[in-house]
Amino acid sequence: DQIFKRYDIPTEETLMIGNSIRSDIIPVLEIGCQAVHIPYDMTWAHEHVEKAAVNDYNFLILDSMSDLIDVLIWAADHPDEPIHNYESAG
Repeated sequence: DQIFKRYDIPTEETLMIGNSIRSDIIPVLEIGCQAVHIPYDMTWAHEHVEKAAVNDYNFLILDSMSDLIDVLIWAADHPDEPIHNYESAG
């Protein structure tokens, strides 16, 4: 979070998109950013996180990158809503 503070970047307006809950998602959630997890078929053993370990975190999970466009359009139309409130119309 030092970079966010140094450059005065509001964490709550920052969205991380990643395939690793351990390396991409949890670290940014812990400093106040929002996150979208797009799982990959294979995960390194050291990246594995037990489901219970993420129970206290709110983040969106998508099936693929192609789903991200609808999420970003929704986010632009709902700037005061956290990204994890998005629900697919399909």
